[in-house]
Amino acid sequence: MSAFYCQPDHIFDDWANHVQKCDASAVLTVADARLYAATHDTDCVLSLAALSIDDHYAAQHEAIPAAVPGYHRSVRALYADPKADAPFYVNVPLVPDYRCQPDNPPSWVAMVGPFVGGKCVGETLVSFGDDLRPRQSPLVFYFAVKEHANNIDINGCIARLVDTYPGSPRPWGGPVVVMKGVEDLVSDFCDVDDSDIHDICGFFGCFK
Repeated sequence: MSAFYCQPDHIFDDWANHVQKCDASAVLTVADARLYAATHDTDCVLSLAALSIDDHYAAQHEAIPAAVPGYHRSVRALYADPKADAPFYVNVPLVPDYRCQPDNPPSWVAMVGPFVGGKCVGETLVSFGDDLRPRQSPLVFYFAVKEHANNIDINGCIARLVDTYPGSPRPWGGPVVVMKGVEDLVSDFCDVDDSDIHDICGFFGCFK
């Protein structure tokens, strides 16, 4: 995934505009989130990576036998629970998707619905770090669209993460799961670890 990185102050002035115009990452803006939250029952899926992970899986994937070895695995993610004092690590289950390449290693789908409150799940891919340099492994932020769009259940642990950042980062509503992709196409995931925390904080701190 190619990307062009502009002046560093652009991300602080207008993060959503920066990602849409300067970076190849997908971004779900507040306006997009409100539209999606209002229309998801009518199968309106935005092109900017907003989708219901659970509905998508149930509608397009065949049932996977639980007893078959190797069909299930999990990776470590960072979970920002609005009721928690600070984010903490959780194990997120992954399920395979063989539809695109049935004879090759599968793509993996992260089952984040239980962590972010059900079926209306938004997603944004961040392929740059807090210093605006490309990350070797992109971060994927999954969040509850309705809560995020309407500032419901403000996430206090995220607010505490970014209280030292310049300006006034916009409050984040609802829970968030942060995962790490193996590569830019994010067909697989690997463990989030402490080395990713700085860039995760940078994302929330720059979000306006």
